[in-house]
Amino acid sequence: MKSTVATISLLLTCVPALALAQATPPAPALSLTTGLSFTSQWDDETHLGRGVLVSVGVTRPFASRFNWEAELSLARHRRDSGYLEATGTPIAATGRVAYFFTSPTKLVRPFVSGGLTLTHHRGYFVWKEIILGPDGFPMEGADIRKDWRLTKGGWEIGLGMNIRGRSRMWWRPEVRVGATHGNRDYAPGVDTLEAPILTIRGGLVVGWR
Repeated sequence: MKSTVATISLLLTCVPALALAQATPPAPALSLTTGLSFTSQWDDETHLGRGVLVSVGVTRPFASRFNWEAELSLARHRRDSGYLEATGTPIAATGRVAYFFTSPTKLVRPFVSGGLTLTHHRGYFVWKEIILGPDGFPMEGADIRKDWRLTKGGWEIGLGMNIRGRSRMWWRPEVRVGATHGNRDYAPGVDTLEAPILTIRGGLVVGWR
């Protein structure tokens, strides 16, 4: 009799717990991401060069077809056209939302995204001074260097696709375009770099759940 009562008590305790566990959906999976991209940068008038961008971040679903994402990126770009040299190092923090066109069960999930950025951009221009030569004709003189340092908010849009890999890994080829705020706005103390700063990047992000 005691064993029967104990068995019934155990069932009354375990069965509701198991039912509750099955009824409660699993928490959305947080993924860590790292990425490598090629980037090209412009200010309002000038191409600032091309280079490599690396990133780290996190992403998490908040609905069946929506993810929120946060990312920190560091890039290095350079242009050397002979008469003008530009070198810069932008650091950007990005928060965005991605919308997927297919359900989470699909192997390939195309998406579009949009968000806000905060970019700290520093670098320098180098060009040749033009002076009059001994014969009275213009000639190249010494190098002139102008540094810039700029911190501005901005926006970003992108598209790509998530491709499910083995185990907990997934892959994401993507293209993103963004710009800082500003309209022919000079960096403080610099009369060369003009906002907005436009960024185009294309590359691959890898995620782990």
